[in-house]
Amino acid sequence: MDPKQIIWEYGAKDPGPKTLLGPEGAFYTVFHPEVYELLKKPVDLDFLDQATQLFGDRLTISLTEKGFVKAAERPIKGQDDTHYDAIWVRDSVWVYFTFIEEGDREKAHRLLGALWDYYAQPKQLERFHNILKNPSLAADPMLVPHIRFDGARADLGDVQIDGQDQHWNHKQNDAHGFFLSALSHSFLNGIMGEKDLTPLRIEALLSFPVFFKSIDYPSYADSGAWEEIERINTSSITMVVKGLQGWHDVLTSSSCEGLKQEIARTPPKPLLQPSLDPHWVAGLIAEGLATIKNQLAWGGESPSYPVGDVRFRELDAALFNLFLPSPLLGLEPELLEQTLISMQALVRPLGILRYEKDSYQSGNYWLFYDDEERCHATEASDSEGDFLKRFEHFIPHTEAQWFFDSKWSMMYLEQCRVAKDAKRFALSLNKAKIHLKRAMAMATGNFSGTEVMAADGSSTQSLLLPESINTVILKGQSFYLPSPIAPLNWAIASLRMSLGRMRATLSKL
Repeated sequence: MDPKQIIWEYGAKDPGPKTLLGPEGAFYTVFHPEVYELLKKPVDLDFLDQATQLFGDRLTISLTEKGFVKAAERPIKGQDDTHYDAIWVRDSVWVYFTFIEEGDREKAHRLLGALWDYYAQPKQLERFHNILKNPSLAADPMLVPHIRFDGARADLGDVQIDGQDQHWNHKQNDAHGFFLSALSHSFLNGIMGEKDLTPLRIEALLSFPVFFKSIDYPSYADSGAWEEIERINTSSITMVVKGLQGWHDVLTSSSCEGLKQEIARTPPKPLLQPSLDPHWVAGLIAEGLATIKNQLAWGGESPSYPVGDVRFRELDAALFNLFLPSPLLGLEPELLEQTLISMQALVRPLGILRYEKDSYQSGNYWLFYDDEERCHATEASDSEGDFLKRFEHFIPHTEAQWFFDSKWSMMYLEQCRVAKDAKRFALSLNKAKIHLKRAMAMATGNFSGTEVMAADGSSTQSLLLPESINTVILKGQSFYLPSPIAPLNWAIASLRMSLGRMRATLSKL
């Protein structure tokens, strides 16, 4: 049956989400009846217990046999044509930090080790090496080190379509920086150490700083967290700086002496030697911080382009990288606070926009294309022509509303941590509670008791955390349905992290 007809018939049976006014003074639009009842209650330790019990195994994140985390564990039979069963470095690192905050060091070690081995694969090391010799190669999105792969392949190679490696824009420095940040964190906290070193792992580790230098990362246009048109993204530069700051801490920490001595026993290749010089790394950090400060002063994410240029952007949800999983060091607190205030403009009733006029998963997105066309519209949007072509179907004010509220909650919990007076603390805590509840409100479900429907007309399960809430417009009527990309593991990780941080904050009161 035509997906449009399926959704129309579903809408005739289901009344849609319900809205309630919570004790925090905020409205919540809720899809699942049990979540609806829970959100009537104040956020306290008992509330957190009930939330954890309600979601139960829906919050489970499984490691594959090789130790990886798939982007999504969608409840489907057969092959996942969306390829969300692949491994994204960025998503996996969010899961690493979730394991860390929950005290599961064994899983954190296994996951990070698997990612490290991916970077130590011959093809990855060759990509690093080729760009160090010839930086101009970094203009090609397939020649840079890759950030997404098929974890089921023996060689951890790319996702394949019709037997060929899929073209993908791997120019995503935020993912590389995030991994280096996690690896440095693991060294500083005794999760990884000299026992985990191998010659290939050492080569991969030392390749990151010199790679960032060779491409001049503060001025390098990448496709960023949203994997779209290439721009000089504040969010990407931020994650590189965080990674370099972590590595600098390793180089200057007495607790990492054994690690550094073990690395010294395997003298690095000449091209990699600067990565062991803390003064050289500090200079790289300073360059990135200067660019970040300028871009934030100019307006946000990629404001260095002329107004009207498709690459120009001020507000962008990816700026949460400035705050999470911990705030970027080296920025004035006032600048961070002002950025967070500005980012509230992206909040919508059901979720949070990536940016305004975002055509990915906007109104009727899953109904406009057949599978092949949608794949192209989603995955080739790194060029300006393809980016604008996808926008041809954009319906104003129907942008996907994304599962970012748990991140917003954590950003306000950070504001609680640095609050200088009781009123400021109370206001930030109330906002953190609101966004935590908004995240839970996005869980899939309905009030009709029928099978839950996704925005492409497929059925899905209840109490899953979707990538976003999508708008479907049929015969002049709007339906709000979850993206078929559910459950998403970074969404689960984000909610688990948010619940844990809220518990820690409330336990101190």
